[in-house]
Amino acid sequence: LMAIQQLRFQRALGPVGRREDGLYQCERAVRGLPAVVGVFRPRILLPADFEQRYTAREQQLIVAHESLHVRRGDLLANAAAGLLRCLFWFHPLFPMALRRFRQDQELACDASVIARHPGDRRAYGEAMLKTQLYDLSLPLGCHWPLQHPIKERIEMLKHPVLSRRRTFAASLGALCLVEIGRAH
Repeated sequence: LMAIQQLRFQRALGPVGRREDGLYQCERAVRGLPAVVGVFRPRILLPADFEQRYTAREQQLIVAHESLHVRRGDLLANAAAGLLRCLFWFHPLFPMALRRFRQDQELACDASVIARHPGDRRAYGEAMLKTQLYDLSLPLGCHWPLQHPIKERIEMLKHPVLSRRRTFAASLGALCLVEIGRAH
């Protein structure tokens, strides 16, 4: 089923051309893009109307988000999750866990982009809203699927970015609690 879904998505893309900046752009207006595809050779795919739909700043933020998926190895993780899905197809909680896994990937990339560009929360939120949601599932890629709680992603944009000092203090506190627990 996942192979069929993947093939459907790839056929819907039609001709895909490489841009001067190394990204790939479809010649057709395909819903579900931008996305990252390709487990072993990840490529960022952009919709045909990328330059018209998004402002220049939104384009930069979207590419930053998709590039994070590539750097973090999310496509390989999704392939592993797909394999587990095939092995544990019968487990009643696995579909829910897989959805949450994919949502957490998106939220983690969102948080990283906002941490690097804290002044661009509004532009990032607007880019998310402009992205049309796609109704065909892309099992081995990274995109914003129909089931994704976009409200949760936009709500996350309201949270302040943690400073390095605050993150260090929280980590140090957690480490102290673990050591105290071991001592007793």
